[in-house]
Amino acid sequence: AMGNKIYVGGLPTCLNQDQVKELLQSFGELKGLNLVMDTNTNLNKGFAFFEYCDPSVTDHAIAGLHGMLLGDRRLVVQRSI
Repeated sequence: AMGNKIYVGGLPTCLNQDQVKELLQSFGELKGLNLVMDTNTNLNKGFAFFEYCDPSVTDHAIAGLHGMLLGDRRLVVQRSI
């Protein structure tokens, strides 16, 4: 379904795919996760797109994750346009 993809920015660049997945899966099972990587440094670029198997989780997850402090960075989480 359209409109259930979520954008997350402000991720600490040291986190790997598994760590980001662990954080996001606390709200529900993930259908997909695309953590955008910098191929030169092998660090993430600080943002990702993801989607839950159960779309009804979307708003709950956005509310729970948006503004969360991770290290010295604050997450920005919103529906992906």
